[in-house]
Amino acid sequence: MMYGKEMLGLFRETKHIFDPQGIFNPHKKANADWDYSFTHIRDHF
Repeated sequence: MMYGKEMLGLFRETKHIFDPQGIFNPHKKANADWDYSFTHIRDHF
């Protein structure tokens, strides 16, 4: 919602160019969905 669909698409393209195997920070920024995000929120530091 913050960046819009066009920017999100650019994030995905850039991620794919530099990390085609998707091994660095998987599911971060461009490929995260709500279910994944909510299950990985820290409840303490």
